Amino acid sequence: MMGICKEYISEDSLYLYESNWVSDRNITSIANLSFSEGKLLPKGCTMINGSIEASVSIRQEKGYLYTMVTDRSSSDRINSFYVFDQELKRIGAINDIAKGEEICIAEISDKYVCFKINNKPDALLKADISDPANPKLVTED
Repeated sequence: MMGICKEYISEDSLYLYESNWVSDRNITSIANLSFSEGKLLPKGCTMINGSIEASVSIRQEKGYLYTMVTDRSSSDRINSFYVFDQELKRIGAINDIAKGEEICIAEISDKYVCFKINNKPDALLKADISDPANPKLVTED
């Protein structure tokens, strides 16, 4: 069964992504097409476990693509946060975030990304992304 292709548009790129079930795995394919002077040029593509559950869970900031995916291949939801460069090479990740919960990206700044737990309106998680290759969950004091 084919998924529905969705898009995310930044200032200089068009990202196309689609989630499908392959065997018993939930897989999302992402392609990056840059646009300049009326031309679309392929920059990269990748496949990741899980699906991008909401349009707010894919964002480009300062040359990096940030995605929050939920893998429903097992009985519990498994959430992961990925950081990609322009060619869609994965450079950083945080896995097993809020296991069993449905979460999405709420806000991105230069140094932090906040995740919202969908069924708990007051619950936010924060990750330090000042080093995109080594994102880390941080706790509030």
